[in-house]
Amino acid sequence: MKTKIKEILCKEQNSLTENITAGFFIALSLLVMIICVKYIIADDIWYDEVFSLKFAENSYAQIASLTASDVHPPFYYWYLKAFQTPGSFLFAGKVSPIVLAKAASAAPFVGLWIYAFLFVRKRMGVTVMGVFLFFVTAMPQMANYIVEIRMYSLALFFITAVFLHSYEIVLENKMCHWAALIIYGILTAYTQYYACVAVIAVYVALFCCFLFMKEKKRIMRLLACALVSVLAYLPWMPSFINQLKSVSESYWIPPLTFRSIFGCLKYIFLPTSYDTTRNYILAVIMIVLVTVTFFYGVWKEKSIQKRYLLICGFFIPAFTAFTGFVFSALNRPIFIYRYLIPGIGAMWLSAAYGLISFKRERLALLLLIPFLLAGHSGVKGFYAEENKKLEAMQETESFLKSVPEDAVILCNFNHVQAVTAYYLENENLLYGSEPEALIQKLLPNCKGFTDTDKLKEIVEKENVYFLGSFDVREELVEEWKQDGITYTGEQSCLLERYWFNVYHLSVK
Repeated sequence: MKTKIKEILCKEQNSLTENITAGFFIALSLLVMIICVKYIIADDIWYDEVFSLKFAENSYAQIASLTASDVHPPFYYWYLKAFQTPGSFLFAGKVSPIVLAKAASAAPFVGLWIYAFLFVRKRMGVTVMGVFLFFVTAMPQMANYIVEIRMYSLALFFITAVFLHSYEIVLENKMCHWAALIIYGILTAYTQYYACVAVIAVYVALFCCFLFMKEKKRIMRLLACALVSVLAYLPWMPSFINQLKSVSESYWIPPLTFRSIFGCLKYIFLPTSYDTTRNYILAVIMIVLVTVTFFYGVWKEKSIQKRYLLICGFFIPAFTAFTGFVFSALNRPIFIYRYLIPGIGAMWLSAAYGLISFKRERLALLLLIPFLLAGHSGVKGFYAEENKKLEAMQETESFLKSVPEDAVILCNFNHVQAVTAYYLENENLLYGSEPEALIQKLLPNCKGFTDTDKLKEIVEKENVYFLGSFDVREELVEEWKQDGITYTGEQSCLLERYWFNVYHLSVK
């Protein structure tokens, strides 16, 4: 009798500890989301976000046509348009398209919360759920994608959902999870190409798992799902092939080296703040802890299902990186670190499960201390950087509002040209070069200015503002000075991540 009472009390104490731990990490995750709200309502954007916003202004058919000439599939832009349309109707004139677009990037994180409560809590416990939510919002890079107007947060949600449904298939083999695997997989493939690679990684992991389980029927069902997914992707294949040819001829991504492997680890684990030495130490500790707990978990777990949960989560980003490196080696560089983001949600879920699965729960909680410190450091750095941008944006907005409607904008950096052209309808010239064709299509006021000898003639006729980027701006204005072009009213502005000096040009 005493033994039973002791067992009941012990279980209640463990349950209370789990609930407190889960509540603590859920509260931290919620705090990060609340912090991000401040930056969702900010109106600053960068170059890639211009594409997102301008694509979403078109019809669904036009979006498909435009993205066919870009390097991404169309679903994210359809999603963005679908999200913005009711928002524009409800908040007409009160909320800018930029704010609505940033809210669209935050929405998939709400989806992650829902999936965590529905699936992670049920299968892995409340502690793993809480730690996972903390990881997926506070670990390095994650907060950035809550507010960035790109497809990565949506792809992150899709891949995490694919992973969780695949785990449910391994456990129960219900048709609803097979259907979700197909649907999410197809949507992912239409969202981002490296996210599609992550889906392939899940299919490979499932195939290997079913081989070990000797489940021939499930293997056949998996192959049928793969066939359906391929057939669903056939309409986009001609566009994909054309994009592939375009990328093969020319692309901006720098070459990959052996150091790029460590770069992937840095991108995932290194907090982005100014205390670099401390952050490097934390990153190394986290890598060691995640590695040790992963191998310990694989060794300790006897069931194939639990091993699948651990292995597949880490296999997804590893397979994505490996594929990117191989394709880059075969042709030209087509992989950058942020392409890992879609698969990182699954990795952090497996990491959370591995860390919490230690028999001694107190030890497991101690192991989370470096992750708490890294989360604090990363979010602190994110907060400081975004605040700096917000403060600078106030001055930049004042300048943008002060530019006369008849003024001509002259830029020497295509990113600054495109971003300022989004805010201003003025004629916008790119000094010494041509904007990329798609930008000229999306922003007709963006034009090239290659006949630089005619600059003096334009300055004589027009009211010209030069937005100079990089150190070369000083050389340019000095060179123009010798040709009789002077400047007044110099000031520095920060527009999201772009510093530029403003020069009001005139002729003596």
